[in-house]
Amino acid sequence: PVIWEDGHLLVVDKPAGMTAHASNFLPDTPTVAGALAFSRGTDFIFHPVNRLDKGTSGLVLCAMNAYAAPLLAAAVQKVYYAVAEGLVDGEEGGIDAPIALAHGSIIQRCVCGRGQPSRTEYRVLARGGGHTLLRVVPVTGRTHQIRAHLASIGCPILGDGKYGNNAANRELKLKYQALCAYSLHFP
Repeated sequence: PVIWEDGHLLVVDKPAGMTAHASNFLPDTPTVAGALAFSRGTDFIFHPVNRLDKGTSGLVLCAMNAYAAPLLAAAVQKVYYAVAEGLVDGEEGGIDAPIALAHGSIIQRCVCGRGQPSRTEYRVLARGGGHTLLRVVPVTGRTHQIRAHLASIGCPILGDGKYGNNAANRELKLKYQALCAYSLHFP
């Protein structure tokens, strides 16, 4: 669904299970780029400003032209909601930990000294049932940043098969991680 559109940008609500664009690793997965091309015609050029992992739902910002894309990318602040396994300490905080590609993986990330500087800020919204609902703001924009950072403090995102508790995920029958791009702020 299109949430907002004007001459410079388009915001869509991506469901979990859809990728931003085609990938050799997921050739049969529906894509935001494909859905937009189908609804707007093959002349539509996909200029994503932010991308979400396949299992993450929420808002994706697209520029309507190549000029607007870097301007939006430099100014957008993203806010996510996440359900973390376990009880996150304190009422708010930040995770300052470098993120790098995990050894032996082509996609999974890890917190380690050889990584790029990364910061994620969070506020606890609720706790219950052994889980924590968080409002999360990635200050930097590394691949899998929120997922890797929360896992590094022992509170991975519920339903996250890459960074979380697979036994708990199977027990709860979760298909995707409990992570949603809730809002985008930009001038």
